[in-house]
Amino acid sequence: MLAPMHRDKGKYGFTILEVLLMIIIIGVSLAAIIISLNNGMSFMQKTREKTIAINLAREGIEAVYQMRDTNRYRWAGQKESCRLKANPLVDESNE
Repeated sequence: MLAPMHRDKGKYGFTILEVLLMIIIIGVSLAAIIISLNNGMSFMQKTREKTIAINLAREGIEAVYQMRDTNRYRWAGQKESCRLKANPLVDESNE
């Protein structure tokens, strides 16, 4: 981008227009990089939160399955009794 300046004999340099164009190009490039990094970080945070939510939901479903299975096996020998309990984790057969 070196352009000879004919006004001053034998000197080379940048014109104000060239300097302004370089500043604009560098500014737009840096802005694009910062925006893309910000979008990437936001995407990573959303993905992390979604993964945590999915794992908590799976854990809750597994707890429900565990309560169902524990209640089913605990009351399997007593067909005539009501199998629904207020708290399926407490063994009420000894009371």
